[in-house]
Order: sequence, then structure tokens, then C-alpha cells
Amino acid sequence: MYTTAAFLVTLLGIVTLVLFLLMFKSYRIADTLDEDTEDYQSIDDGKVDKVAASVAALAFSLAVFSMTYDETILLPLTMAMYAWSRNEAVLYNGILLTGGACVAVLSFLAVKYLSKRCDERKILLGSLAILITGYTLQIPMPFTSSYPPAPQVAVNSTDIDFNTLDCEGARCGCYFDWCTYTPQLFLSQYIVAVTCVSFGFAATILTVTTIYSKILGPKPQGLFMGLLTAGGSFSRMVGPVFVGFMFAEYGPVWSFLSISIVLLLNLVMIIVMYRRLVPMCQR
Repeated sequence: MYTTAAFLVTLLGIVTLVLFLLMFKSYRIADTLDEDTEDYQSIDDGKVDKVAASVAALAFSLAVFSMTYDETILLPLTMAMYAWSRNEAVLYNGILLTGGACVAVLSFLAVKYLSKRCDERKILLGSLAILITGYTLQIPMPFTSSYPPAPQVAVNSTDIDFNTLDCEGARCGCYFDWCTYTPQLFLSQYIVAVTCVSFGFAATILTVTTIYSKILGPKPQGLFMGLLTAGGSFSRMVGPVFVGFMFAEYGPVWSFLSISIVLLLNLVMIIVMYRRLVPMCQR
């Protein structure tokens, strides 16, 4: 169940490496420009707006950080909320993530279409709004009277011993204390939320990377792109640790509320720096 996925990813990685070596060619942007044009001169004269570039890089890292939420707690969340077995959780979440990947492809196509008709900064704001909506929808609604399936006490005692609980068909209360007071996340609500996250994350990553590249201008971007990737890698390292702790101790409410607040601050940061997130040639 798990080794097959690892072998498949390895195979896809080899195919990607082969395609990269055969189909991609490295060249300097300066070599494609006329020496008498302003664009050519800007390569040496233009200075990178480091504040704007840092903001774009931070927005990228926070978006990557948010994606670690679903990647980390997807299985334990659904097993707790819907009493799925491990095999069921792997199967159903696999189907859901496959659908999310298809939504991400549609998101890329939508960004390509919209970028020709409106400012990419506006697309970024809309993408972040959709991403925030997706994580907000994963917060169990407080007004519902439905709760995750509770385990049955196997002994006659007023003191619950978790070693004596019958967890068949009810896994939440056997592992997490917050199950007794946290409402159940509706399955339909969860599916809509994951769809929004898939669409919003793909659009956000694509748009913010494009804006970041344009801020750097026609200069060689290897170093700056390396820093961008390093920031995203750091987020992927810290994210699972943080969300794992939040989910185990406080449950999905505070877990998804915290990332919604982080992304909201990210959105505010983009709005504040809106005028500076422009290509080098437009400064």
C-alpha cells in the first residue's frame, strides 16, 4: 500500500530528470536582447527591489507552509471524524487528492487565461482568498449537534480507561481528548474545502513565483530562485511539526483557524505592498 506509491514517485522522478536533460536548454536572457535597447541596459543598471522580493518570497513560503496542513493530518483527521479504517482513509483520501490534482491543473489553465486580461497581483489576491476559504471551511461548525463517533466503554466504570475502550468504528475518542467537545466535520464540507485548497494553492504558487521572477528582472536568477526554494523547503520542514502538535493537542478547530489567520495576514501583507510588487522594468 505504501511501497507502491514510493516506487511510482521514483519512476516519475526519473522520467522528469530525463525530460529535463533532453528538452530544456540554459541560456542568458541578455543574449536574446539588442545591446541598444533599454532592457539590455537594465540588466546592469537595474537594482532588485529587495523588500518586494522578500515579500513575494515570504508569501510563497507561507503558502507552502499552509499546504503541509492537509499533507500531515489528512489521514488522522478523516479517521477521527468518520471512523474510517487505515485502508479506507488511504483509499478515499487518495481519490480525493487525485481529484484535487485535476482541480490544480484547471487552476493553472485559469491563471494562464486570466493573466492575459488582468493584473497578476489581483490574481494573487483572489487565489489567497480562495485558499483562506478552503482552510476556513475545514473548521467544524459550532452550531451542529453532530460529533465524531465515540468509542464504547467495555467495562462498567465511572472512570474511563482508554485501554478498555472498544475503538471499532470509533477512533477519535481513543486517541484525542478534543473529540468529546469538537463537532464533526461534514464530509461534503470537507470535500468542498479540499477542492478550494487545491485550486487556491496551485494558483497562489504559480502567481507569486511569476511575480517574484519579474521583480528580479532579466538578471540571472539562480541565486534568488535558490533562496525562494530554500524558504519553501524550510516551511515544509517546520509545517508538519507545528500542525502535528496543534492537531494532537487542540484538534482541527484551532489547527485550521491558526493557518487561516496566517494566510489572512499574508493577504494583508500583499495588499500593503501591492504597489511595489511590479516588474523591474516598471519601477
